[in-house]
Amino acid sequence: MKEVVKYESNDGNIFNYKEECINYEKTVSKAEEIMSILFARPDNCDFSNGSGYIQHAKKDADEAIKNLFNLAILSVNIPTETIDAVKTDVFRYRDTIIGRYLSDGNSPIWRYWQRFLCMTDDYKEYGQPYFTLNPDRAKNFQINQK
Repeated sequence: MKEVVKYESNDGNIFNYKEECINYEKTVSKAEEIMSILFARPDNCDFSNGSGYIQHAKKDADEAIKNLFNLAILSVNIPTETIDAVKTDVFRYRDTIIGRYLSDGNSPIWRYWQRFLCMTDDYKEYGQPYFTLNPDRAKNFQINQK
């Protein structure tokens, strides 16, 4: 019999190498800090199923996605030409190839990036991308108030 050592991150992901786990946790911590500027998402099925939306300030959403994009550049191999094409207006290009690089690269940033796929051009965040594309199918009321 051979003893095997694995490393578990704070969120339950398992890694073969300690350094991998540490880097993962650092990336998640940075992403959480970046996303903290946005209103928190309700943790319930009603929101996911189209009950209401979160209205974000343009300034906050633009800052969060720009900073998340910069973090993504450091953690995933994204071609320079893609970075150059997107960096001028990251929010506008939120549903392009960047998400694919994050998803295919198994990046922890992907789960944070998905929030931007749930946002309309006027910064309303629904519980899933379907309602972003079909807002008439959602119960359209703002659930966050400043």
